[in-house]
Amino acid sequence: MRGADILQGGLFSYVSLEERVPAVHPLRAVWALTLQILYSVRSERLLCEQLEYNLLFRWFVGLSIDELF
Repeated sequence: MRGADILQGGLFSYVSLEERVPAVHPLRAVWALTLQILYSVRSERLLCEQLEYNLLFRWFVGLSIDELF
């Protein structure tokens, strides 16, 4: 077994990309909307419900299995 995959930042970058992109940037919402369009999820409420238990959706938007959103 290899062990756990640990993501490391760049060699000379001290600020992660998550910190550089503003939390309210419109492109952040595109990830979830893409799922909504591709999987014909009828509303944002149903999309949030899917994010609670669908591992594919959680992976796509960058949530871990036990992370709350």
